[in-house]
Amino acid sequence: MKDRFIIAASFLGAFLLLNTALIKITSAQNAEKQQTLDCTRSTPAPVVKKSVFLRTTFNLSRDKRTGTETVKFDNGDKLTITNGGCEYYYLGFRFETDRFSARPTDTKYWYHRAAELIKQTEKGIDAPVRLNDAAKALEKYVKKTRKPKFGEEIDYGDSEIRTFVTVNKIKKLAKGKFLLEVAFAVGPL
Repeated sequence: MKDRFIIAASFLGAFLLLNTALIKITSAQNAEKQQTLDCTRSTPAPVVKKSVFLRTTFNLSRDKRTGTETVKFDNGDKLTITNGGCEYYYLGFRFETDRFSARPTDTKYWYHRAAELIKQTEKGIDAPVRLNDAAKALEKYVKKTRKPKFGEEIDYGDSEIRTFVTVNKIKKLAKGKFLLEVAFAVGPL
């Protein structure tokens, strides 16, 4: 009788632990679903045209809020695109290249290089950020500004929904490479 009681108590304990774990998992899943429902923007999808840039990979984050695409170019350059946002449609371009060289503080030089890289990749990107217009906006901004600043939001949209581009960062990497970060945003949606 005592053995049956111990076995029943063990089963009851295991059942309660399992039930508690299932409740926690279900609560976490429901919170994740609610977060997704609260988001104006849909799940990010690839923006790179594989017919143009063949060496491309796409990964969607676990929470399905951010997509990361990597393009490896024949010239050794690499582009990593972060596709995300909720209230805004956001694309972050992270170029790694050894084709250009200047002090990271030479903002005028890097704004021109950002515009050049954007124009070179535009044909292989399918996104609502109008990359050619962004490149033109960067060039126009450099002409009218004596010393452009990193992180400036440069508007180039002509609709009610704001569209802007920023050159965020330049960093010197190993082996003569430079990292150039440019972001594009549309919103609020």
